[in-house]
Amino acid sequence: MKQSIPLLFAALIILQGCTKGDDPVIPRCDDCEFTCIDEDNTLDVWVNDCKNNWSCTFEVLRNSTIGTDLVTGVQEGDNTVFRMQSSTEGDIAIADDEFTVILIFELDSGQDSFSVVDEELDALNVYHKYVCFCPAVEFRPAVSGCLQGERQDDGSWYLQCNLTFSNPNFDNPLEVLVDAQFTE
Repeated sequence: MKQSIPLLFAALIILQGCTKGDDPVIPRCDDCEFTCIDEDNTLDVWVNDCKNNWSCTFEVLRNSTIGTDLVTGVQEGDNTVFRMQSSTEGDIAIADDEFTVILIFELDSGQDSFSVVDEELDALNVYHKYVCFCPAVEFRPAVSGCLQGERQDDGSWYLQCNLTFSNPNFDNPLEVLVDAQFTE
């Protein structure tokens, strides 16, 4: 009997280690200071007042999850998905210069704030898609960056991000900066 107690204890430790990491802990951001975008880097930031010749949406989608094999990137599920889509028709005199930028990520429905950087982005399933008349149009995961959000009293979310994504259509990585209110 005395020999089986240490074995039982060891088995419990091993089992606990096997289940750790199944549900990643996403750091909360109570009273966020929103530090993803510095004051010197505000030129190409997506905001609620969309850029000229663009249409923009900043959505909070409840009962959803990420589906990168879908055109929209969103399907029915148990989480809350945040989706930004910005599109332009470009110049009407130029063929095939239309493009769309989509940013998606998801959060557990019970959470009301978050602040993640670099490898913590994986816990939010952060993806970006640059839709253009070019090859390799698909959702790509974030490579690095900062993403912060906090639910507001009216149910909307204030989000700020400075994210980097790889994209084979460009020589340099794509940087996506957002400072906007997302609503249902």
